[in-house]
Amino acid sequence: MYRSLIHRLATHIALGIFALHGAGCGGSIAALPVEAPASALEFADEDDFDVSLSRAFDAGLPEVVLTFRDPMTTDSIPARLDRWLYAVSEKYGGDLELKADPMHASGRSAVLGDVGLAIADHRGLEGYVVYLPARGYDVTVYYRPLTGQITSVVFRHKIP
Repeated sequence: MYRSLIHRLATHIALGIFALHGAGCGGSIAALPVEAPASALEFADEDDFDVSLSRAFDAGLPEVVLTFRDPMTTDSIPARLDRWLYAVSEKYGGDLELKADPMHASGRSAVLGDVGLAIADHRGLEGYVVYLPARGYDVTVYYRPLTGQITSVVFRHKIP
């Protein structure tokens, strides 16, 4: 009984391999397609975001733009984004700029106060390989002048 079951199973496996070979697979197992890294990402406070951003940097994309579904200001940056800004600017010596978004320029000349960006000290990043590809980038944080709301974060590949 077991011998018959094993024989039928072996026959089905052999027929499956033959069918794959006959379908043009050449007897090899095709690799699953890998998604190309995106040059525009929506920020998400999740581990998958870190992996996607790291892949984009690792691919050497000339520019990676982050957009935001949920509003945040320059003084309320989530820790996940703060770690990336730290990695680029402090750990790997990239330039960090804070600029008013020209798409949201106001015709008013009133200044509500200086907008600043304070990055926390994340020296513990040394053990995280995910941040390593950030070493080749500079970063610009764009914000709305009157509110300090961040509109986008643009990472640009450094020119050697």
